[in-house]
Amino acid sequence: MLIVTTFLKLFGVLTAVALLVAIASGYLVGHAIETVTHVIVGLTAVFTGMLLLSILMFYLIGTGSAIKEAANRKAVPEEDYLETRKFKVWLFPPIILALVILIATPILGAAYDTGRIELYLHSFGAWFCFIFYTFVHLKSRTVLTANRAIFENAVNAGKRE
Repeated sequence: MLIVTTFLKLFGVLTAVALLVAIASGYLVGHAIETVTHVIVGLTAVFTGMLLLSILMFYLIGTGSAIKEAANRKAVPEEDYLETRKFKVWLFPPIILALVILIATPILGAAYDTGRIELYLHSFGAWFCFIFYTFVHLKSRTVLTANRAIFENAVNAGKRE
């Protein structure tokens, strides 16, 4: 499971960088790049973020189920399973909010492009999206590390049975 957690952590950093590149490209529209380039970069960053957060949720649900089964067999302490539930309670609400913000940011961009809102609203949304996504990513790194240890303990306990 080290590979999966490492992938999720690395993918999270790359997504944060992609969001920053999308923001930077927005400031370059009309000077060094075309609007379509900013749109492509921005949508790619948003879809990447949405994919990562979805994979993260499914990973935590899947490992939590395996830990629950191990706890039901008494292979690991029930506290381990309860700890993984706390991870989800602690992390899932910010993930859902991050998904909503990721979806809202290009919508704000489209609203600006059609003249319905001022540019500062889209810019504020983009920066807020980056900051909140980074917050969720940093939170998830802590959870992934702790969850991996519990999951590996459950897997090893299953091998001993």
